[in-house]
Amino acid sequence: MKKLVLIFKTIAVVMFTTVAMLTISCNKTEQQSSAPGDILYIQGSEVPEDMSLDSLGMSFLADYLPQCLNSVAGHDERDTIWGKFTGRGIDTLHVESREVKTDDTTSNVEYYAVSSRKTIPEVKLHAAAHRKPKLVFEGDLDGNGIDEWGYLNTGVSSQWRTYRVFTWYKKQWRYLVKSDRLETAEWFRCSGNEIVEKGGKKGYVKINYGIGNIDDGKILDTVVKATFTKIKD
Repeated sequence: MKKLVLIFKTIAVVMFTTVAMLTISCNKTEQQSSAPGDILYIQGSEVPEDMSLDSLGMSFLADYLPQCLNSVAGHDERDTIWGKFTGRGIDTLHVESREVKTDDTTSNVEYYAVSSRKTIPEVKLHAAAHRKPKLVFEGDLDGNGIDEWGYLNTGVSSQWRTYRVFTWYKKQWRYLVKSDRLETAEWFRCSGNEIVEKGGKKGYVKINYGIGNIDDGKILDTVVKATFTKIKD
């Protein structure tokens, strides 16, 4: 009888241990199975399908999004910036949101960079609804006496984002430089590096960029000539 009781106790212990290990394994899988940049599960919480402000509040999914999905760690990102953007004194630029009449809650808000000077045209920003982009004051990157500014487009999926840098040229906004190296992966944006810097001589800009992935990525830089490319996208 004692042997039979001992056998039952042993079986019970084994079953309890197995269930506990499976529970831990399932919890770990739920939180760690997603690749970097995947926003399906963060801290075990499923992202709500309804992405309206009523359901999300003004946090714009801040509790769900990875740190650098829509941000650059090395940038001073702000809602409002000021600088000598046209060479005619100090102006301000700020992000303005506008509601769009549509039943699609993923595209019912648009964002614009708007100047304090009415003669300066606004710039529509590439951004997902309820992912408000931020502006970055870049200073005079190419040494021509005019300050540049930039922003990172926002999105709800993928880790890739484009950094766009603007300058005032021939009385209109243009891209200071157009380059594939301004396409950035999330791991590079978390590195703490700035994406663009002064080029060292007039008319040139330095671009920092990453190649590879988070496991074997390398950070490189190159100096390119300013292109003053017209905005067509």
